[in-house]
Amino acid sequence: PNRTEIRSKNLFSVADCKIHWQKSGDYLCVKVDRYSKVKKDKNDIKYSGMYYNFEIFHMREKEIPVDSVEIKEPIQAFAWEPIGSKFSII
Repeated sequence: PNRTEIRSKNLFSVADCKIHWQKSGDYLCVKVDRYSKVKKDKNDIKYSGMYYNFEIFHMREKEIPVDSVEIKEPIQAFAWEPIGSKFSII
């Protein structure tokens, strides 16, 4: 199968990423766990100063614009509404 890159976004200081598609495929949310400091021990990596970004890709719009939301508090859950373009975080 052939694949064509239609949009990219470079991210730095990333500890983890999770991808959440909206049910109808109009939006893609990438939850990015980011850090301000990293401490490496022998076989262990510890992150400090964690904060979170949500990169919302508008898949059906021209040139696929991206909205970014930054949150400093810990995030427990993310979900799109069943029908529509709204999402919620806990």
